[in-house]
Amino acid sequence: INAPNAFRPTSAQEANKNFRVFTFFITDENFNVFIYNRWGELVFTAGNRDFTWNGGYNNNAAQPLPPGTYSYVIQYVSAFRPDKGVQEKRGGVALL
Repeated sequence: INAPNAFRPTSAQEANKNFRVFTFFITDENFNVFIYNRWGELVFTAGNRDFTWNGGYNNNAAQPLPPGTYSYVIQYVSAFRPDKGVQEKRGGVALL
C-alpha cells in the first residue's frame, strides 16, 4: 500500500486534487480506510479500495476541512498471506 503524503483539492493538476492510496496484492474483502483530524474525530471512512477523499467532511466538498495533517488507518488482508488475517497500515497526509 502506497499513499501520497499531501494533496490540494484546489490544485490545477487533476491527480493532486484527491487523496487515494495505491493498493497492490491485497484482497477486496475486509478493506477499510479511516481518516481522522488532529483531535481524533473521524472525518472520512470508506470500505472500497478505489476510494478517493476530496478533503471534505464525509467527502462533502461543500464542507471543506481546514488545512493540516490528517491521520489514516487502513485495514486490509494480504492476497499472498491471508493466513495473517486483517493487518493495518497507519500514516498521515497533509491537506493543503
